[in-house]
Amino acid sequence: MQEVTDSAMLENIIDFSAYGITDYYVYQQMMSVHLNEIIILKSSDPESALIALEERRDMLINQLSFYPEQQESAKATVTGRKDNICYLIAHKEADEAEKSLLLAI
Repeated sequence: MQEVTDSAMLENIIDFSAYGITDYYVYQQMMSVHLNEIIILKSSDPESALIALEERRDMLINQLSFYPEQQESAKATVTGRKDNICYLIAHKEADEAEKSLLLAI
């Protein structure tokens, strides 16, 4: 996975100027055959930010996954929130990654 910093690519993921987002990290698998993604946001409006991440999860499931491996990752995607930090993890073992993330927050 690679950190996404290109503004054009970020605009295709979520509007990072909205939802009270004050800091973020975005990682994606650079090979199109995979659909792995991690988004971690710090927000002054975490409820709205979480809704935006849930919309992103729905997009991954319904619009961006075509191959069986992509569909498996998309369907296993988790979103969540702890205090003012919201996250999305798209990976076939996202629940395990979520446990580790929550311990680190």
